[in-house]
Amino acid sequence: MPSSLGHFAVAYAIHRSRKTLSLPALIVGSVISDIDILIYYLTKESFAIGRELLHSIVGVATLGTLISVLLTVLLYPKIVSTFFGIDKEEAKQECRLSATTIVSCFLGGLSHVIIDSLCHNYNPLFYPFTRQSIDTLLLTNDWRLSYAIVEITLFAMLSILLMTEIKKGTKGFWKRILVGCH
Repeated sequence: MPSSLGHFAVAYAIHRSRKTLSLPALIVGSVISDIDILIYYLTKESFAIGRELLHSIVGVATLGTLISVLLTVLLYPKIVSTFFGIDKEEAKQECRLSATTIVSCFLGGLSHVIIDSLCHNYNPLFYPFTRQSIDTLLLTNDWRLSYAIVEITLFAMLSILLMTEIKKGTKGFWKRILVGCH
């Protein structure tokens, strides 16, 4: 599965192309689908549904967006201010509950599902209507090769975005890549 940093790179690229979207909401939405892994590691067993719900279009549009919005509004400002020294009030302003936050969470989640469907061996895109894997977006017939292509591409994107932001200077670096500048 592509790394969370890879999903972050896509969220950041979406924000760069459409600055009216919320970068924090895009970031949270882009990684929330993988909370199934966290649940697996915490419980040491797979839960009943598996990865179907949060790796499907319906799951991202419903539960994924709801969880993302709650985390974006309630936790994200505290986390970025505590660990990255970003002004909490500025982060709260960018993370406030709004239609933009909701849409951004959904788009972040949708980007995750689409990226994963390029390289996963199981893609439950139309769950709950079917558990069948929808593999039409796979880059190659070998999902391992597809994974390598996607991961290398996302790593290159991440490297370029970090170099671009570092060239702008270190002052405000974390704010630019975690909250966005308006």
